[in-house]
Amino acid sequence: MNAALRLLPWATLIVLALLSQLVPAVSGALEYDRAAVSAGQLWRLIACHWTHWSADHLFWSGGTFAALTFVSRRTAPRLGLACVACSAVIVGVAVSSVTQLARYRGLSGIDCALFALLATLFLFENLAAGAMRRAAGFGALLLALATKLAYECHTGAALFVHEHAGGISPVPLAHVAGALTGLVIAAAARFAPASSAIPRNARLIRKYDCQPPLARG
Repeated sequence: MNAALRLLPWATLIVLALLSQLVPAVSGALEYDRAAVSAGQLWRLIACHWTHWSADHLFWSGGTFAALTFVSRRTAPRLGLACVACSAVIVGVAVSSVTQLARYRGLSGIDCALFALLATLFLFENLAAGAMRRAAGFGALLLALATKLAYECHTGAALFVHEHAGGISPVPLAHVAGALTGLVIAAAARFAPASSAIPRNARLIRKYDCQPPLARG
């Protein structure tokens, strides 16, 4: 029962993303719409992340989210949920205040936040455990993320989603805002008092002989 309750928040978020794609009216009701937000529908700043423009968009954005939530649930469930909540707000506000987009959809900003969170946590954990090879691997993942963000900011194009086929306008700012959110949360947890979630992750590493689940074959 406890395991099912812990799984419920993640499963709800994934099902919502699928439902919004299968029922177009749901996407329209949840997407970021600048005029609607200006009229007071501020909840769209958060709800918009669980809507998508096409099946291809859902495959990359929603599929990545499902994979990252699986890892988060196993390794740092509370930090993962906190990261989703914080990045949903920060990315939504960034899109609304910095860009002039009339409409926005997608989980990619939150994906970047979760990826940055997990990679940074595992980097810290492996450094603390003296596992330098694995630490270098997670450092390389963070470097790859930074390279992806730099490419998108320079070209204005998404690296994976076929945006032109789906009529999607990429928003690199959302990815950058999400990644920074994940980094800040991981750093804050790493240097928080001993009662934080980091000791749990450290115990997890010791349990698996310094091999976090993401690093195991």
